[in-house]
Formats: sequence, C-alpha cells, structure tokens
Amino acid sequence: MSRASSAAPLSWWPPVLFVIAVACTLSVAAHNGQSPLQWLAAVAEEIQSQPAWLLLVFLVRPLLLFPISVLVVSTGALLGSPWALALAWLGQLISAASAYALARLLRPRSRTPLPERFSHWQAHAQAHGFQTILLMRLTLVPFDLTNFGAAWMRIDWRHFLSASAIGILPSNWALCSFGLAIQWSALLEGSAHIDSGLLVQPQVLAFSAVLLVLSLTAARWANRRKPPSAS
Repeated sequence: MSRASSAAPLSWWPPVLFVIAVACTLSVAAHNGQSPLQWLAAVAEEIQSQPAWLLLVFLVRPLLLFPISVLVVSTGALLGSPWALALAWLGQLISAASAYALARLLRPRSRTPLPERFSHWQAHAQAHGFQTILLMRLTLVPFDLTNFGAAWMRIDWRHFLSASAIGILPSNWALCSFGLAIQWSALLEGSAHIDSGLLVQPQVLAFSAVLLVLSLTAARWANRRKPPSAS
C-alpha cells in the first residue's frame, strides 16, 4: 500500500478523537453522578487552581482540530486575570508548534510534482518564511491552515515560530480580553454575564491597531531588504 493511500485515513482522526473525548467526558460525569455542566465546573475549578493544565490542552488540541479561538476565550474566562493574556499567547504558540510538528511528521516524503504556479508559491514562501507567516497571522488566515500550510511548504520552523509569536498578539489580545469579560460561573449556571466595561476597552483596541501597523511595516521593510532573486 502506497504512502499516499495509507495517509488517507488520517483525515478521520480529528472527528473520531473528538467523539471519543465527548464520550469520555459524558461517561466520567455520569460515573461521578454529575451532569456535564457540573463536571465542567469541577474541571474549571481545577484549571483555575492549576493553570498549567491549559498548556497541556493547547498541546494536544491539533489532534482534535478544536477551534483555537474557543480555547483562548476560555483561558481568559477561566483565569480572569491579566496573566491569562500571557498564558493564552504561550498556549497558542505551543499549539502552533505541535500542529506544525504533526504535519511535518505525517507529510509524505515523496509526492507528484506540483504545477509550476504552486511550485513558485512554495519557493517564495520558503525564501520569505517570516514575512509569509507574519502576514498570514495578521490577516487572520485560519490558525491550523497556517500551521499545516507552513509544514507542507517546509517553511523553516524558526521563521514559523518567530513570526507566529508576533502575529498572534493582536488576535490573542482581543479574544482573551473577550474571555476576561465573561463571568464563567454565571455561564455554567445558564445566565452568562458579560462585563461591557471589559469587553470594549479603547486602550486594547488602540494597542492592537498599533501592533498591527508596526508588524505590517516591519514585514514590508524586511521584504524590501531581501536580495533580488536570481532569474
């Protein structure tokens, strides 16, 4: 059996693992005589006392293709402190690295030649990996599409991680701030309350806008300084 055909079942892993995770959650809750919401409340309390558990969740997230935005918002809601911003940023970086490594591991060693246009795009992305990833992050290209695409195009992992570390800052700030505005305990009780004072903060919006402009300017400056490609 060829490598390509053996890799085909891999597309079924995320939904299968997600179903298994949900089934395990329901089973554990039933075994403890709790409703799913009660079990989630207990897990939330454990995470609040040991925030490092969230980093483990971020690490294994690519196996389930669980939305990164939900995890970042949840981090802000659970921790409810400015430290959530730093932990969510670190978690996103860990998740991006694990997704990149997983895709590189599963990427076929040999494959049919790409069309000339795609080969040109891949060569450009490899030559300008930092700028490519930075622009993808800042323009909010789907998180895992960027991770898996970078691995597929064999962009240098150092460029991938450094550009990701900068590029995820604006979205991390916005999503985590939204999470900070959510009262987690009220949400589990079915009466979610959002603090409008935290939800819309002029200083947060201004910081994100400035960071976006600076990042795009840096990427453009670096692109202009690159040596001309040989024809």
